[in-house]
Amino acid sequence: MLEWLLQESGVVQDWIVSLGIIAGLIFAFVRSRAIDKQAKHAGEQAHLNRRAHATELFNKAVEQLYHEHLAIRLGAVYTLMGIVENYPDLDFKTVEIFQARIREDSSENVTPDIQEMINYIIQNDDVDESGDADHG
Repeated sequence: MLEWLLQESGVVQDWIVSLGIIAGLIFAFVRSRAIDKQAKHAGEQAHLNRRAHATELFNKAVEQLYHEHLAIRLGAVYTLMGIVENYPDLDFKTVEIFQARIREDSSENVTPDIQEMINYIIQNDDVDESGDADHG
């Protein structure tokens, strides 16, 4: 009987070790899923933060298109063009804003900021509201 118990205890130990390994694998899997979710959430939050910052810069630059100093207006034009490089969906809106600003300009001379807006509109005349080039 003692021999049988000794043989069976080895089997029991093997089962216990196997169950421990399985439990460890399950725990590792669950933990890795939680870490993946956290990383995905952090990435989404970072994207939202960058987008909010870009929106703030965009709005400020639009305001500066009407500033009395040429250098500030020109800087606003370049800022808007830079934002569009990272957020192409704002391209159509930028073209619309530039068009409105050009229409409102009452000077007879084309200033460098207005010329840059015109150049941008010419280069992006095939962009639709989604920011995609309209090839149709």
